[in-house]
Amino acid sequence: MILRPDLMAGVPTLTGIAPRDGQQVMRLGGEVRLTGHALAGGEARVRFTRPGSAEVLELAPLAPSTPHRVTFRLPGGAPLAPADPAAGSAADPGAWRIGTYTVELVIRDEDGRESTSNALAIALAPRSTPAVAADPGGVRLTMSAEPPIRPGQSVAILLGRQMQLLDSPASPVSEAEAVFAGLRPGAKLAARLRVDGIDSPVIDMASDPPSLVTVTVP
Repeated sequence: MILRPDLMAGVPTLTGIAPRDGQQVMRLGGEVRLTGHALAGGEARVRFTRPGSAEVLELAPLAPSTPHRVTFRLPGGAPLAPADPAAGSAADPGAWRIGTYTVELVIRDEDGRESTSNALAIALAPRSTPAVAADPGGVRLTMSAEPPIRPGQSVAILLGRQMQLLDSPASPVSEAEAVFAGLRPGAKLAARLRVDGIDSPVIDMASDPPSLVTVTVP
């Protein structure tokens, strides 16, 4: 008996999703690997949906893909200008939002039929760089944010064991800042940006062993 190729290929099924930098969260500019079964066999697209919204973004995976592994790269850098043809698409860093996404793989075969995998959930965390400076009130910590923080999102900055809650911005912003008092000059402390409960990573997983990324209090 000869099996049809589409039956042999099976239904695309995802069993895992993991950023290539060793973190548990995605960040703009980073690569992410999908693992599973029957992930090849046609033109593939990685589809992202924000739960509770109608927002859908799609990216083409990086080549080559295999039946058990697909890798994609999120766009990085500043949001595209409104006049850019790619503005608002998945190629635009400004089209993404810090928060949770469900991820599916859509495969179109040579006959134009589409198969969609199951969905896996993963958070998109802010890619953030800290900058500290002396301030009359203590220490001013500025945290960059990629993608921008949107109106309505909760925002907090953490420095060591202290946390400052901030007002949600009235328009998208690419940085947030807070002043911290009572810190010892020269202390090395971890700095984090928290948006809608999702923290910017502070562990460097590329080092051996993994190490805490800190800033020095001026």
